[in-house]
Amino acid sequence: MKHFRHQDRLSGEDEYYLTTLESIVEFINGVTPKDLKISEQDYKQMYKKACEELDNESKIKEEAAQQELADLLEINGGKESINDTASTVSHVKDS
Repeated sequence: MKHFRHQDRLSGEDEYYLTTLESIVEFINGVTPKDLKISEQDYKQMYKKACEELDNESKIKEEAAQQELADLLEINGGKESINDTASTVSHVKDS
């Protein structure tokens, strides 16, 4: 982002927040069990648990979005089936 910004557009507080975010991302991308002072086995278990929780959150959000879509279709008279609309949304999202 720093490379593509106008010189006067990102400075002061904004630059501080961007630098902090970049530092966090770099740390997360390179973190090892040794950095966290935990065993490799504990790291793998926690990583697996975190991934499962993210998957569950994603499924819950997807179900909520489908329910919201169903509610909107019902309000609009149900002219389209939920599956047709969900397929269209999914196709557009994947494009």
